[in-house]
Amino acid sequence: YPPIHTGAKAFTVCGDPLYFAPEIVTQRGYDYGTDIWSFGCLLHDMYEGRTPFGVAETEETSLFKAITGHV
Repeated sequence: YPPIHTGAKAFTVCGDPLYFAPEIVTQRGYDYGTDIWSFGCLLHDMYEGRTPFGVAETEETSLFKAITGHV
């Protein structure tokens, strides 16, 4: 991760798409805020028993549209 105070962004794509933040989906670069987003998705999954934007079988295009709000 880039240092917080520099305003630098990271562009590495890794992890489960079900927990991606919009910044990762749109490839604009991201900072620590994406960790908060992913943690929120995890909490939702733990509380509701499902991820907020789809399931493992969801087509990636549909999933990314849901995450970015372009449903």
